[in-house]
Amino acid sequence: MQAASGRGNVVIFAGLGAGEILKLRAALTDDPALYERAHEASEQEAMDRAAFLRLTGGVAAGAFAELAQTLEVSRGELGRVLGTARIGRRRLERLERAAQRYARIYATSTPLQVGPGIRDHYLAVSVALGQTQLDDHHVRLLQVAGKFAGLMSWLCFDTNQQGAALDYLDEGIEAAEQAEDRPLAGYLTASRNRVASAEGDHQEMRDAGEAAIAITGEGNEVSGRMLAWCYGLLARGRAGMGDMAGMEDALSRAEQVMGEDDRTTHGPELEFFDFTRFKALTGECYVFAKRPQLARVHLDEALGLLASTQVKLRAMVELDLARAEVHAGEVSDGRERALQALSLEGGAFIGPLAQRVRDFKADLVARG
Repeated sequence: MQAASGRGNVVIFAGLGAGEILKLRAALTDDPALYERAHEASEQEAMDRAAFLRLTGGVAAGAFAELAQTLEVSRGELGRVLGTARIGRRRLERLERAAQRYARIYATSTPLQVGPGIRDHYLAVSVALGQTQLDDHHVRLLQVAGKFAGLMSWLCFDTNQQGAALDYLDEGIEAAEQAEDRPLAGYLTASRNRVASAEGDHQEMRDAGEAAIAITGEGNEVSGRMLAWCYGLLARGRAGMGDMAGMEDALSRAEQVMGEDDRTTHGPELEFFDFTRFKALTGECYVFAKRPQLARVHLDEALGLLASTQVKLRAMVELDLARAEVHAGEVSDGRERALQALSLEGGAFIGPLAQRVRDFKADLVARG
């Protein structure tokens, strides 16, 4: 698999730093002092990023870059001498475990923490697919490739590179289709909703959910969480399009399939979508539908279930609550809550938070 052109090995994991967060806070408060601090922080981050890129060979060739290139070129030499150029069972299982592990820890990590490892594994799988493999190994590699392409898409989305995120999803879907893995193809298709969410395209959110369900079907070989997530996305799209009845039907179906015991166990990529996340999504749907009281019920419940360490998700729920407060006419409370939600480290500021800040600002403008 070939990554889309123009993407560097380091830059895609830069994320939104303290300067970007200060700019968002300044936009909410119109505070000149915050704008000045944001400018200074952005300048410092630019210098830090340039220094980091020089160190890792992202800008200038040097001893470190030459060493890294030598290590990459030399990888696999011993295997060729030993006659094991084809991927072996041990390495294939390690790649499969890595895909599972990154999917499991992604929700509680930042792009800077997991980005380099995901990228390296993605490239390793790409190289292996370019070699002749045993049929069974080839199919399993395609499945792993689809999963790592999905993880690369997450990284691009969380670092505000929407076009790149879709490119990686296209690659992953193709790999899943070649492997004839319908649940994986459906999961990656549903993942297109992230870009649609960032762009406020509720019709695309709805269509992504419907397309994913059409691919996977609703048989017992599809996990309850997978199907519930797809129906949740369908509900979000319908909520934003003003289809209240359709939204509630989809949420009801999502809750039903989550409780069905005779379905296959979900994979680690759906570990994030537990009951707490479902409650948060339900609350968000009611925010889109401009039903603030109902939104608060579900969002407050979700917030109470979240651990203090789940900073990204807590911030997302707090921003949804801030929007609900604005819809209810409690503008000052909503503004205060939003500012509090933005008091987090730069590495934790991801795409869904940026999307919620934009939606919150639009709500403030609508209130006049």
